[in-house]
Amino acid sequence: MTRRSLVRAGAAGALVAVSAGFPVSSAVARTRPRFSGSPFALGVASGDPSSDGAVLWTRLTTDTLGVDPLPAPRIAVRWEVAEDEGFRRVVRRGVEIADERSAHSVHVELRGLRPHREYWYRFAAGDEVSPVGRTRTAPGFGFGGGADGLAFAVTSCQNYEAGYYAAWRDIAAQDLDVVLHLGDYIYEGAGKSDPPTATTPRRHVGPEITTLFDYRRRLALYRSDPDLLAAHAAHPFVVIWDDHEVDNNYAGLISQDDDPVAVFSARRAAAYQAYYEHMPLRRAQVNRGPNLRLDRTLQYGDLAQFTMLDTRQYRANQACGDGNKEPCGPEWEDPSRTFLGDEQERRVLRSLGRSRARWNVIGNQIPLTAIDQQAGPGQKLYMDGWAGYPVARDRFLQGMEDRRVRNPLVVTGDVHASWACEVNRDVRDPASRTTAVELIGTSISSGGDGTDVPTDVLPDNPQVKFQRSRRGWVKVALDRKEARAEFRHLPYVTRPDAVPTVDAAFTVQDGTSKLQRV
Repeated sequence: MTRRSLVRAGAAGALVAVSAGFPVSSAVARTRPRFSGSPFALGVASGDPSSDGAVLWTRLTTDTLGVDPLPAPRIAVRWEVAEDEGFRRVVRRGVEIADERSAHSVHVELRGLRPHREYWYRFAAGDEVSPVGRTRTAPGFGFGGGADGLAFAVTSCQNYEAGYYAAWRDIAAQDLDVVLHLGDYIYEGAGKSDPPTATTPRRHVGPEITTLFDYRRRLALYRSDPDLLAAHAAHPFVVIWDDHEVDNNYAGLISQDDDPVAVFSARRAAAYQAYYEHMPLRRAQVNRGPNLRLDRTLQYGDLAQFTMLDTRQYRANQACGDGNKEPCGPEWEDPSRTFLGDEQERRVLRSLGRSRARWNVIGNQIPLTAIDQQAGPGQKLYMDGWAGYPVARDRFLQGMEDRRVRNPLVVTGDVHASWACEVNRDVRDPASRTTAVELIGTSISSGGDGTDVPTDVLPDNPQVKFQRSRRGWVKVALDRKEARAEFRHLPYVTRPDAVPTVDAAFTVQDGTSKLQRV
């Protein structure tokens, strides 16, 4: 993370520049911006690895809220990629334009790299050089590019106000191939009243966010956290949103407060644009108004396929008034209600059916396991989750069974607790046969310190093998024989110095949908 000064040489008014090894054309050099400070306040990131590349990201801003003006509406940003951290073996370099219309963000789509390799990258603008990031390409199929092992992180829900990001510090220090972020990267709520308290140690800036300026500022605030910065610089991310990137519990174009569709459509368009601007996503994910296709598939050779779902953008409204409710008959069972949307559902099932991977990892926002949320007689289900859409849930599970999808491993966020589940086939029967394994990762910080006391509904849910409400993340390692999951939990998040421990570990053997505690 060193910065190096610019070395210049020129004649006849045309500059030829070299900045930390970056070649700069005379045309670029003549538009050399001067910044009030380092324009890399939000760091660097990479994401969506392929077997021959990845996306590299940065956003030019000199302050951690991303609101200070920059010296030009369009700024040339140089980048380079090397096989070593010292950049002695540079393999790719180029120039991208950071435009104020996209918040001066940069998305470089790399191609032509070797599979299953580490690379280092950095950016430069004017005289300033960014921190160094590390990325890793995905394995290919055979010929030296395949892989027999893979490790990844399962993360979600990082309310900035609720606590510090010790979990990200732990993730940054791990040897991982990729990090899955399953939603609630930001929270849209208004800042709490000052001063900070023991339970809300940090503060959002401003009221509830609704405009493009608001969403950009909130995302910049989150991206400025040093532990999150370190994790992004250390590993490639694969991201998907949930609700708080826009509005709590929104469904399609239906907001939490039932705003007029035109009003909420404009808000969703602003949120989606800001999300793209701050994430290492490909140009295929650029939003078109209030629409942005985020579901996608990433291949890790024949060992794993990552299928990322979008369970917010296309869904029907929640039934029964939302929350944990007793199923409410015709509304709940309405076959026209969709969770993924018809087109995404077809895409996802087609992709899963064609997969040649040993492990099919499904990146999912809301629990697929139908968990009875009421202790004792009766049944209450989480209406915001898959259990609130029983026909769509049954169709999805049946689709995987019909296609004989191998080793479906569902990884999920949302509920601010860790759950290890065997997905029950019948939404009304927790003891029905299992069809997949689901690892529900707890939050990075949302919900505060949490508790070690399990929920009182466990006796009613034999499909649930473990539950805790501490903060942290899940580390998953795959090989040809088994998947192993470690639930890494923190004792607290309201102070920044927490150290995680492994609270529980489970394995899943190839060809089974059963969890074994180790």
